[in-house]
Amino acid sequence: MYDEKNDTFTRVLGNEKDLPSQYIYSIEEGPNGHIWIGTDNGLVEVDKNFKVVKTYEDTVANSSVYEIEYDTNGYMWICTLDNGLFKVDLYNNSIINYKSDSNKYSLPSDSVRAIMHDAPGNLWIGTEKGLCRYDYETDKFITYKKEAYQNNTLVYDNIFCLFKDNSGLMWIGTYSGVSIFNPNSSFIHFKSEMEDDTINSNLIQGIYEDQDGTFWIGSNESGVNILNENSVKYLNTKNSDLLNDSIRDITGLKNNIYLGTNEGLSVLTKNDKKGEDYTITNYTEENGLPSNKVRSLYVDSKGYVWIGTNKGIATLDPNNNIIDISYIFEKIGVSDKFVRAVYEDSNGNYYIGCFLDGGLIKINPKTKKYTIYKNKEDDYSSISNNSIRDITEDSKGNILIGTSHGINILDPKTDKSTHYTEKDGLINNTVYGILLDSNNGIWMSTNGGISKLSLEDGTFMNFTISDGLQSNEFNGRSSFKSKDGKLFFGGINGFNVFDPDSVELSLFKPQVIFDKFEVNCVTEKYISSKKLKSTDNNIKVSFFTNDYKNSTSAKYYYNLEGGDSEW
Repeated sequence: MYDEKNDTFTRVLGNEKDLPSQYIYSIEEGPNGHIWIGTDNGLVEVDKNFKVVKTYEDTVANSSVYEIEYDTNGYMWICTLDNGLFKVDLYNNSIINYKSDSNKYSLPSDSVRAIMHDAPGNLWIGTEKGLCRYDYETDKFITYKKEAYQNNTLVYDNIFCLFKDNSGLMWIGTYSGVSIFNPNSSFIHFKSEMEDDTINSNLIQGIYEDQDGTFWIGSNESGVNILNENSVKYLNTKNSDLLNDSIRDITGLKNNIYLGTNEGLSVLTKNDKKGEDYTITNYTEENGLPSNKVRSLYVDSKGYVWIGTNKGIATLDPNNNIIDISYIFEKIGVSDKFVRAVYEDSNGNYYIGCFLDGGLIKINPKTKKYTIYKNKEDDYSSISNNSIRDITEDSKGNILIGTSHGINILDPKTDKSTHYTEKDGLINNTVYGILLDSNNGIWMSTNGGISKLSLEDGTFMNFTISDGLQSNEFNGRSSFKSKDGKLFFGGINGFNVFDPDSVELSLFKPQVIFDKFEVNCVTEKYISSKKLKSTDNNIKVSFFTNDYKNSTSAKYYYNLEGGDSEW
């Protein structure tokens, strides 16, 4: 026992018969001040005077007690190396022993080395065969294991220790390295699994919810996943007249689902609510498309379907006629016909986003006038990049443009653009998809995670794979806002769904920690009060931040007083 006042240690319970073993693994204090001691030969509970209260010989017996954890629900949890997990109810003294069995909701192993609670009160258990989260309501264990060929899973299943840092991240120490993740994630992750009723591919392109609440999830290589209630059905070239299994975009109108593929446009007409009875009509170059390689789809207010391809643009009118309107590119002098995005704003203007280097085209159908927005090096109010990936509009009438170099906020009244890039806090400059929440918050999928931009103060909140994202890399034409306000973003490892109003923004304020100072190649421990000579002009400072969730995207600003006017 440590005496802090005198800085001394006093040995207690040191006699051979005081404890079942002098080899002690763990110590925990209960709510009544009793001390629980875990040894390699059993468990002992002692009072404040170190008098043995109970030995638990009839339950825990001579098990190796590696870790002990008290929770606020009145339970003491006992982790053993060979006898599973014990839950001791301190109110009625009942004891439950959880062990591994064939049930998928049981402990995966009887060897338990680590246990901890996160901020919301979830209980996490580290075992020899994976990480578990205990569900207090159902009395079940949900297990997470290392998955083959997946980067965002446990690095190894044999877990030795668990730790929660100040930002809320959980650190998982395993036999073969450390994994980090956010246990309080609001992001739900759907991906292809070996089990039934999962999506059949993780490369997601195209997400849409139809009028009956059925979700259509496109994949880059395996056709379409049809999600209805708790079932998943598959639409592909083998079981239907779908043109091609490489889906590039999906949208819809009423009972029609428009599927843009690598071989043309397939229009699926539903004859029932679940989409089990349907007909498919196909449109290709033979029917008037400028190219079979469809790259974007958009339904306007008049019921026309705009079909962007790699060689031009066409529309499908309400009478199912294809009209090639690619001539507009030559008419206005734009050589880039690769159409990645189309959007109609609240005033009826159309915006066409060219992907290669053509910039943004605005067409007023009433006046027949057009405007081309391109990046100009000497004009900061021009758009930041000529490769357009997504277009939408916020509640204030601003046009939001996702590019290969940041997001642009275009004011249609002034035709001036404000742009945000990585230097402003955006997690990555490649902006794939843009969605807005009910408060005009701007959510973007990128090549480095998801960013939320608040235009009121120009600040960003960033989310990465450690927050539960499918990956840091997302895909184009793979974002959608559902009828109930949930946001969908698809990527290279499935797709994420979340309620933007339920995402808890971290209040953790990271600090800059100075690690090392060198003056003329001599290490200095402290320099806060050190006066430097004029010859001390070779100064090296090493520093880092304790925000490990965003360590790769952290940006540092510095100012040399007396020399710099800005940070």
